[in-house]
Amino acid sequence: MCYISGVADAGCFSQEGFEMAKLMKCEGGWNGASIKALLLVSDGAVARAVTVLAGEQTSDEIKGKHTWHDNKVGFNKMDAEFGTSLAERLAKGKSLTEKQAKAARRMVIKYRVQLANKANAALAVAVATGLANIAALAASDEAANAA
Repeated sequence: MCYISGVADAGCFSQEGFEMAKLMKCEGGWNGASIKALLLVSDGAVARAVTVLAGEQTSDEIKGKHTWHDNKVGFNKMDAEFGTSLAERLAKGKSLTEKQAKAARRMVIKYRVQLANKANAALAVAVATGLANIAALAASDEAANAA
């Protein structure tokens, strides 16, 4: 069994996990239910969620392993110390223990709506970037054909 690892290609993302992610992706974007469903089946998604939530903490919150600002992003006051310690462990390339992995899964599911919003924002950027790249390629092809 793969316990949660910070390395995406270390086997934590099973084919089943990828298929579940595709199935759970709603046409209009991610929502709390689809994020929860993914977190329940994918250790890799849990590790990524811990990392994403830790990245939302302010620099003073990360340093102190506490939540000082009520800004509705990152970990709440109850989870800040534990969540930050998990993120630091993952950043060092270490896997979580079985006990840590279970606790991390329970913890990040609480943040499913925040994670859905973050995923949808990242998806919007990826789509916009992809469209810009396609437009640039099309312009390049037109210029080459005109010459």
